[in-house]
Parts: sequence; structure tokens; C-alpha cells
Amino acid sequence: MSAATTELRHATNSILNYMADIAVEGRLRFYRTKEAVIVARTPESVHKLARFTFGRDGSIYVQFPYLDRKVGVIAELPVDPKVPGPVQYNLRELGERVGTDVKFSHHASGEVRFSKTGQVIKTPLRQSFHLGGPIGRVFELSAFHLHGFHKLGKRSKNTVFLGFNFREGVEGVRIRAEWRRKTGIVANIEPAGSMTGPATTALHRETRVEEAVYFVGPPLDRPHQQHVLMVSSSRVGLPDGADQPSMVFLGGWDPHERTADEPPQKLGNCLAFLYPIKDE
Repeated sequence: MSAATTELRHATNSILNYMADIAVEGRLRFYRTKEAVIVARTPESVHKLARFTFGRDGSIYVQFPYLDRKVGVIAELPVDPKVPGPVQYNLRELGERVGTDVKFSHHASGEVRFSKTGQVIKTPLRQSFHLGGPIGRVFELSAFHLHGFHKLGKRSKNTVFLGFNFREGVEGVRIRAEWRRKTGIVANIEPAGSMTGPATTALHRETRVEEAVYFVGPPLDRPHQQHVLMVSSSRVGLPDGADQPSMVFLGGWDPHERTADEPPQKLGNCLAFLYPIKDE
């Protein structure tokens, strides 16, 4: 979902945040927080999917500690934008097996990597877009069989919880996080002149699919105050072989924007992980 292909619809209210710091800048409302947890609510329960934080230098860190099985594979995918999708990849052949969950870091400079404190992660460092001006996709997470993810328990007053509601029968959900300029968001608000956020919906102009959306910005003592993360969700079907609670992550794409004298670049290589994998 790119800046040029979304319309922001009517504002809605968050169902999970009572003490959150909601900032208002012109016609945009957004959560201003150091940390946020993404959760999926079904008729049976509420499950935690991922947590992200804004670093002091403006970097974005995403963690995935809510699936008990920590055996996975991480890789850099050789994406060829000239090849029409869908494309299947064998992450076992492309990547490295890991026995722990990992953190994804999108540094302010644009460097992206997987890491784990005290452990060496072999996936190479990539260069994505820097966070001081451009826009682009930060990550995409697909989660399947939600009952296997940790349930939401006691909430911290210092953490914003981004709750996405799903009706019964959901097999999987896809979470997208995009780094967006506030001015671009305001320019796409419909109807013109109205306000939006921090929770709203976005209509993709090509697919005409309306998705729930949250806007989340860094605290005032962090850089990049001209941007917010636009976090959206949608339902997704089960891929072949997804017979247990699992998750697939993509992030760290090539830069989405170029300078005025350069043509836009289509998304290329990216980092990926799959959890869990079966022990051989």
C-alpha cells in the first residue's frame, strides 16, 4: 500500500488504549510513544504478534517474542522485480538456521539486519532507505494459527497496544508497517478537510480493499518528527504446509524513493524469516 494509492477514511476509536499519548498536528491524530505492541483480537482471545520501539537515534526495532517455538530460518531473498509473482523461495537453501527469535533493526541510516544479543547472526547487513526523509515499507509480518501466539495479559501504561479485530474463522493475518510523511497522509484524507487517526481505515485504490490502520510516531525526544509508522492489517489464507502456529517476515527492501533526477526504483532484495521450522 503506497502513499499514492490509499485514501484515508473516517476515524475510529482504539479499543485497547486508555492512557496513550495521542498527539494532534493539524488534521492528523497519532499515537506518540516509544513502544507499541501489535495484537490480533478474535472472538476467542487477543494474541500478541510483534512489538516495535523507536530508538534514541531514530532507528526502528521490531521484535517477535510471542511464539514459543524459537527454531527458524533467516535469509536474504534475491528478489528480481522483473519476474512477475507469485514467487516461491526455499529459505532453508537460501538462509541460516537459528535456534532463537531475532530482532529486526531498521537503522536511521537505512542499514537493516537481524540480530540477537549475545549471538552471532549470519544474515548479511543490507542497505534500505534512510529514515530522515524518504518513505517506504519497513516490514510485513504474516501470522498463522493465532491460538499459538501469546495471549494479551496485563498491559503496561507506557506501551500502546494496536488492536486489530478479526471475526471467527480467521486462518492468518498480515500486518504491514510503512514509514510515511505526515504531509502525505493529510493530503489523502477523505472527505477533504476532515481529520483522521490515530485509528482509522485506508482504502487501497487499486484493490478497493479497506483495511484497519493505526498511525504511530516517535516521542518528541526522538528524531524524524515529520514521519509516522502507518500500521495496517488484513486477513490472509494459509499457505501450503502451514499446519501449526507460524510466522513469516519480510523487511529491509531496497529504497522506494530516489532524488528528483533519478527514476523510482522497484522493490528488490529483502530480509526474511520463517518460524518455526521442523527439526530434521
